[in-house]
Amino acid sequence: MNYTSGIYLTRGWCALRDFYKIKLGAWVTMVFVGNGRFEISLEDRVGDKIQSPIFNPPMNFVIDRSWLPFQMMDAVPTAYVHSDISFLYSYEKKLSATELDSGWMVLAFFGFCKLTLCKGTTSINLVDECGNKWMCTVVYGTRPYKHFKIGGGWKRMVDARGLGIGCIVKLGAPADGSNQKLYFKVIRH
Repeated sequence: MNYTSGIYLTRGWCALRDFYKIKLGAWVTMVFVGNGRFEISLEDRVGDKIQSPIFNPPMNFVIDRSWLPFQMMDAVPTAYVHSDISFLYSYEKKLSATELDSGWMVLAFFGFCKLTLCKGTTSINLVDECGNKWMCTVVYGTRPYKHFKIGGGWKRMVDARGLGIGCIVKLGAPADGSNQKLYFKVIRH
């Protein structure tokens, strides 16, 4: 966002930082090329070029706009954050190697899922703490126990965010019943 006193990056900055693994002292150059697109080049603190991760198909970030706060035109905008008090239910989970490699996060049916998802649900949007929306597939299964598997955009989010084995995440749901959107936050990498 451009103001007379400078440019402030807020919404999406966390996703950009995580995607490129930007560290303290790095230089980020953004050039507007038109049609809402920017070219980005990065250098580390000693001037070496930081290579962009390669994804096939290319990564496309979509911002969830439903919870973006109203911004006054003369104020510096705040970054997107989840408000834990907005969730009726939340659930913390430690990610396993299988969930990271297979592209499916497995959630036991009882407890959080029973209260927030419907067995007939086939898709859901996961919104991360950066405000990015990840379109995921959902599969309900009964073997070896009742569970939901979340895939599709899940694997792309894992890759883009660089999540690792043992990473602790929190899922939040704003309401009872069949939610079309769950909120996702990394508690510990």
